[in-house]
Amino acid sequence: MHKPIVFLGTSINLEIFIRVCTLRGMPVAGIVDSDFYGNSEIRNGLPVIGGEDTFDFEAARDQYDFFVGMPWSSLDPRSKTKRLAYIDLIDRYQLDCATLIHPNSEVYDEAEIGPGCYIGFNAGVAHYTKIGAHSRIHNSTIVAHHTTVGKNCILHEYVKICSKSIIGDNVLIHPDTTILGYGKFNNERGPNIGSNAELHPRITVTRDVEPGEIVSMAGGNNRRIYGEVIRS
Repeated sequence: MHKPIVFLGTSINLEIFIRVCTLRGMPVAGIVDSDFYGNSEIRNGLPVIGGEDTFDFEAARDQYDFFVGMPWSSLDPRSKTKRLAYIDLIDRYQLDCATLIHPNSEVYDEAEIGPGCYIGFNAGVAHYTKIGAHSRIHNSTIVAHHTTVGKNCILHEYVKICSKSIIGDNVLIHPDTTILGYGKFNNERGPNIGSNAELHPRITVTRDVEPGEIVSMAGGNNRRIYGEVIRS
């Protein structure tokens, strides 16, 4: 029997997690979010039951499972900071986390899915793959075998990752991006994507990506135009 879930943080996209809870028969207790507690009794159709500074996590630890509902967007720098603060709360109070796996996804038995993860509709996680805590594999994204995805990674819709790749922590991969083994990666391993990297939409990556690097076709002082020929 599932313990009721408390979402830490919210957004309009919380509906996708609520939907998985409904499909899985997982009860939801409400939302903890200081941005709404005291200002709104209801958010996303759920009661707002506290804020980060008012909710008694010690007392609630054995009553609920928790899930970070706060998204992370490169367009809103505060969102990543707030999301990491929720993860810190989970670690500090040693809270149990719900893992939300859509029933229409394909997750192999040999895959290791960390606590607090989300696996979306039509997503595929192959055998001997490891997904770190609080990572999200969104709809129709495929992670091939023997790949490691670190903690708090966001893999948006229609991402494809080849086998034997290594994704660091806090990596943001936008929709329709492909990480592809090529050349020296074909047999030995797939590309390594360093922690805190960001891969923009509709890019095919066939090389290692440095920690903190932004891979983009847009260029600019803090970005590299992908490829060996043109780089800023």
